[in-house]
Parts: sequence; structure tokens; C-alpha cells
Amino acid sequence: MRPPVRLRTLSALTLGFALPVLCAAQDWDGKTLAKGWARQDITGALTFKEGYTLRTWTKDGSLSGSLDISKVEGVAEFWLLDPWDNAWVVSGTAVHLVDKSGKVARKENLPALVADMAWDSSGFYLSYRTESFYLEKRDFKKGEVIWSAGTKPKKGEAPAPTLYRIACSSNGQLVMSLGADLNFTIFNCGNGKPAGQTSLALANAPLPALQAIAPDRLAVIWYESSSQVLAALPASQLAPSIKGNLAGLILAKVDFSMGSMELLATGLPENATLVGAQESEVCFTKPGGGLIYLKLK
Repeated sequence: MRPPVRLRTLSALTLGFALPVLCAAQDWDGKTLAKGWARQDITGALTFKEGYTLRTWTKDGSLSGSLDISKVEGVAEFWLLDPWDNAWVVSGTAVHLVDKSGKVARKENLPALVADMAWDSSGFYLSYRTESFYLEKRDFKKGEVIWSAGTKPKKGEAPAPTLYRIACSSNGQLVMSLGADLNFTIFNCGNGKPAGQTSLALANAPLPALQAIAPDRLAVIWYESSSQVLAALPASQLAPSIKGNLAGLILAKVDFSMGSMELLATGLPENATLVGAQESEVCFTKPGGGLIYLKLK
């Protein structure tokens, strides 16, 4: 018998960070101004977009750096800083390499709108807003495709909801969500080959699907401290059999080795954004701006 889905409540930590005196952009305070999407890197740093600037924020309250992305065409939706502190920025159906001076050094066209972005030391990964999954790994040098997996969308194909969220582990695995299915598919980061699929269970029964035909999936991240996956889920999408009294944004803690999922009540609204986890804390941006760290046991 597989372990059941368990329900718990996360507790908030107090944020009392202050920017260093020598910080060049003292008027930008991440604890109150950080908004929207970001992805925590292995150093614990988070990079947020403010207008046409990427701002890197660390938990001690210091602003590690900023990068002008005003020369990127369109609206930046996803981004990362590569090992040389250049930015790769996704906008529409293109990904742009922006150097440290703010110059767009390269632009690569993409086959569809992007659903999610992840990266490791060897390159970055893109999932797409397609009906059937399509993944690409691209290099940091030119943004060229190293490998792809799934069904490449046809030119002019209408975008699908955000079904396929991705997270990259430190042990060479890429984890992908599966739309309404609460299980995950795992790929080898090196070659893109499928490495398995989860079969998570509630007691002795498979997990019920989310209550939407094609739900927009929220963030999925790799929780390095315990080698687990964390997935944000709106309580309104949960099946009645597992929802219970849960409300707002739910954090699903997935242990692949045990074949189990634990549902954690965050106390946050459904439109809060999961952006990272490190050691015993998980980090979200609040809908109106600002960061909140919750204790993860």
C-alpha cells in the first residue's frame, strides 16, 4: 500500500530584511516590490523583472545586480542569468541573449509560445504551450537546440493552455507536469530520453485528476534539500475527494521514492506565485508584490 496524501498547513516567517548601505539601487526593495515569475538558482538568488530591468535579489536583502532588457522586443515572460551573467529572455516566440551592457547579442525564433523555463549548468530547457508536450534543451552559447522531445508544433498552430511545467534537478533529471494529471514524466537532462513516469497514489487508489479539462498548471520546482518536487496547485482545481477544507494556493510536496504526495495549505491566495525553495523554506511572491517565506518541514 502506498502512503496516503497528507494535509498540513505551512507557517509564515517574518521578513525583516534591509538593503545594505552600499547597494546601488537602495530604492528597490525585493521584500516589498518583487512580483510575478522567478526561479531560484542554486545560490539561493532570485531574479525578478521590474519594468525593463531584471533585478537579482538574495535572501539577506542585498541586490546582487541588475540588467537592462529594454532592447528585447515584446514583453519578457521568462528569463535566466547564465554562468557569465548574461540573460536569456523569452518574449513571445523568441528567446533573446542580452549581454551585461543590455545589448541584444542574439535572437532565436521558437516554435511556439513558451509554457515554462528551467536550467542547469549545461543549458536551459523550454516547454511549450502545446496540446501534446514538446520540450527543448538549448545551449548557453547560441541558444541552439541540443535535443528535443515530444511533438513539435506546426507553424500557425493555436497555443494551448499552460499544461507542461518543468523543473530541473541536480542529479540530471527534468521533471514535467502533465496537465490535469497530478503525476509527472521524468526525462534525462543529458539526452532528453524519457526516464520514467510517476504513479502517485492516495492510499491504494490513483490520484484523481484536477477538476478542469485543460487547467493552466502553476509552477513546479525542484526542492534540493530533500530531493523532492514542489508543485503549486489552486485548491479550486482539486477533486473533492482530496480537497477537503483546503482553500487558496496549495503546495503539493511530491516524494518520488515513496510514490507519495503531501498537500500543504499555504494560507496564500491562488494567484500567489511559487518561486523557490531552499533548506527549510519555500518562497512565494504575493499578488500585490513582495516576498513571503514559509517554513517547510
